[in-house]
Amino acid sequence: MHLVIGAGEFLGRHVSRALAEDVAVIELDSDADDETLNDAVTGVEVVVFCAQTVVPGHRVRYRRKPPHLLERVVEASRRARVRRIVHVSTADVYGSGHFTRIAEKSELKPTYAYEKVKLFEEEWLLAAADDLEVVVVRPAHVFGAGEDWILPRLMAAMVQGPSGFLAEGAPSKPSSPQRTLGARASRLRIAAAPATATWSADSTRRGANF
Repeated sequence: MHLVIGAGEFLGRHVSRALAEDVAVIELDSDADDETLNDAVTGVEVVVFCAQTVVPGHRVRYRRKPPHLLERVVEASRRARVRRIVHVSTADVYGSGHFTRIAEKSELKPTYAYEKVKLFEEEWLLAAADDLEVVVVRPAHVFGAGEDWILPRLMAAMVQGPSGFLAEGAPSKPSSPQRTLGARASRLRIAAAPATATWSADSTRRGANF
């Protein structure tokens, strides 16, 4: 059984749909209270954290403080003896200064507040949940129906003139349509793979050769 946190949001909705093709999924909104969270996590093997903790298109202040929801999820997972937490982060943690294709071993050099906040979340989770298996997945920018950050800006840029999204050449952090994200979630089996499987996508691993 797999629990998807943030299933009512753009990212979580598509991850839930992809995972449901292979495994049993419980969907939970990010505003669920403690009682609902504790009930939902009972008997779950893997928790997939997809909740939006900060909004990239808004002004973000960098504070070295973990999101309260992520803290609650870790504690609830620990009490329920969850085997693995999968944290869906972002490739933005690599920063904006890369001019070649980003790989898992690329240098982490976040510049802007949003990039620093997301990297801190990863580092906090890896340290705080050291008694659990933790997998951090870093998808590139994701867009599609229901998304309110990239598409509006893309449309505005196209009205003004040629867009960087459509320029010749591959961007350092390519954008992925929602169907691509779903396919990758299913193909890579981000939560269903046994501990002996090999994880070949950009990710941070600890506790399992995933």
